[in-house]
Amino acid sequence: MKPKLVQAASPLATIESDLDALFRDGKPIRREFGDGDRLHIDRPLPFLCVHVGSQQDAALDVVSASASYLIVANAGFAGEVARLMAKRIRDRCGAFLVLDIGELAEDRFLTEDVPFLPPFEIALAGGGTAGEKAALKRFAAAASGRDAKYRTPRVDEFNPTTRAEARLPDHLGNVARLTVRFAPIYRVPGT
Repeated sequence: MKPKLVQAASPLATIESDLDALFRDGKPIRREFGDGDRLHIDRPLPFLCVHVGSQQDAALDVVSASASYLIVANAGFAGEVARLMAKRIRDRCGAFLVLDIGELAEDRFLTEDVPFLPPFEIALAGGGTAGEKAALKRFAAAASGRDAKYRTPRVDEFNPTTRAEARLPDHLGNVARLTVRFAPIYRVPGT
């Protein structure tokens, strides 16, 4: 008699099962997928903070501070998870937004020779729906309206054709999104 091999469930099937338990029993999702990939959801919320990649300490900290987040190395897998979650959460909450959070490649000085620290860059992009445009507008207003002690943020448009940073939206399909990139002001310039 040959032993029957048990096939491991696909990550998406596992997430689907986790979502069932979340909706049915209120059980939070804490799922590790190896290589540092992690899905963490405290409760059903109409958003998912996503970070694709590594070596961006501040972006990882920002995303992992959320009650609903996904940290992965592969944008394609992130898109699959986001599409699955969007379908399920939209049915429950009525809306769903992916916050694609990352860092810009470098901290560019936006002004020359000033007696104080220059502003730092936050770049934003969103989809074309009214909800996505409203989310972008509100995020931009909140970010630019913050009083900062040392360096104030300056909000610009994130143009993916002129940037080398990873982009999740190429893998999201019709899922509403807001892309946020901020300058890595915690790094020593040139490192």
